[in-house]
Amino acid sequence: MPIVYRIGDVFVISSVSETWGLSVNEAMACGRPAIVSDACGCKTDLILEGKTGYSFKVNQIDDLSKKIAALCDVYVNDAFGTAHRAEATTHGVAKFAPVACAGPLRSEEHTSELQSRVDISYAVFC
Repeated sequence: MPIVYRIGDVFVISSVSETWGLSVNEAMACGRPAIVSDACGCKTDLILEGKTGYSFKVNQIDDLSKKIAALCDVYVNDAFGTAHRAEATTHGVAKFAPVACAGPLRSEEHTSELQSRVDISYAVFC
């Protein structure tokens, strides 16, 4: 599992009910900051806001999005299902990240969508 935790830059556990959340311990042991819901039992003992990670209110997507955005320099959204975009955390992160843009697959989707209005080769979220 250490390899899996190290692939990502941050570990997010968005449980609506979690007695402890041992995966947070594992992610932190691999040097990853954690973002945990306030329903996660380990929040009080393991999360020092802004130092070891962040906590967010359960079912508050904008709150979670802000916390993820706080840990990124550039957010790239690529190949994320269109039907779920408006409700998913990744939709919100683009609103709060310092820089947000589309990756190659999303850029192609936007290009075909917007080609008639604007000649673009890369789409940027605003």
